[in-house]
Amino acid sequence: CLHTVMCAEMTKNSHLPNKITDPSIVAIWNELKMLRDTMQSLNDLVIEQRVELRNLRSRQDDTERMVEEERNNVLLVELVMSREKMSELEKENAVLSAELSAVGLRVTANEKDLDLQTGLIGTIETEVQLQQIKIAFTVGLTESVGPFNTEKPLKYNSILTNIGNGYNSILGNFIAPVKRVYYFRFTAFHLEKGHTLVMHNAEPVNTGGHSYLSNAVTLQLNVGDLVYMHLPPSYSLWDNGSSDRNTFSGFLLFST
Repeated sequence: CLHTVMCAEMTKNSHLPNKITDPSIVAIWNELKMLRDTMQSLNDLVIEQRVELRNLRSRQDDTERMVEEERNNVLLVELVMSREKMSELEKENAVLSAELSAVGLRVTANEKDLDLQTGLIGTIETEVQLQQIKIAFTVGLTESVGPFNTEKPLKYNSILTNIGNGYNSILGNFIAPVKRVYYFRFTAFHLEKGHTLVMHNAEPVNTGGHSYLSNAVTLQLNVGDLVYMHLPPSYSLWDNGSSDRNTFSGFLLFST
């Protein structure tokens, strides 16, 4: 108990009372004092370390905030730069699109011009080819024809000239190979009681008189139009084989 009281007393006072002279107690007291001083030093050290730790944590937080802010600033700058770059690319794309559209329009215009020129060249070539077409024929009878009870087409059996093969001797008519203006002429000899007609697609276009008849007509024909001679019922033509009394002629004049 005395030792306990002394320990408590030593804890309350930092100095050993003068009345205590026992060496063992003095030694214990000194040891306790050293321990207390050590504990105080350790406590001070802990406090310092805690303060330092708080400071370190504060600096760490500040550093992290700075790093985060710097990172955000960098990201913001990169974002702004990306947006500016995107805006520039969009402008360039718009310019390229406009140029591409303009090029497309020019290509389309050139294609149209090329088509027109090609068509014009084709038309010119066709026109040249048509201009080079030569059509002329003269046919005649080598024997008398008629009379007949019905209307009969005249088939001339003597082909004097047939340049371009416009006259069909089997059918007895002229078939227009191209759209042009043509000139036709006929002669008829010993025509009895009537007249000979020049026919255009089954329509009469000219008539003759009696005995010896000669007449002509100019017709604008389309491709495939027919021109032929026919003999009305009860009428006849006379020929002794000379092939020049009853003739049918035609030739191409010009284009329209």
